[in-house]
Amino acid sequence: MKRRTDQGFSLLEVMVSLSIIAIALMAIVSTVLHTIRMKESEKEQQIAKQAVTRKVEELKAGTFSTLFATYDGTTFGVADLVHTAGPTGQGLGTVEIDNTNSELLDITVTVQWNGILGDGTYSLRTLQTR
Repeated sequence: MKRRTDQGFSLLEVMVSLSIIAIALMAIVSTVLHTIRMKESEKEQQIAKQAVTRKVEELKAGTFSTLFATYDGTTFGVADLVHTAGPTGQGLGTVEIDNTNSELLDITVTVQWNGILGDGTYSLRTLQTR
């Protein structure tokens, strides 16, 4: 029997090592891509939240007697969000006002968009009294 005196790694050892490294790199890349998608989704939600909040503040600045006639059923675009039904492809905002109570308006402002993780919706409901 001959003794092996060669130094270094065999081809099989190199292949196994490279396979392990490739699997580890794929896991790292997958994690990075998932993190990027989640950050983009959070950004979309933040934009929608800001747009809804701005619209609610605009509504609250109006007078009770004209809110329903002026804003009920209206839509508005949200820049930086995409929605196929929105104006010029922007996110689609809607305002719905329930005036069944003559002393109280039930206001719902909603933004819809086609996000990186699928369709997104953000709504805010507020009440306005006389």
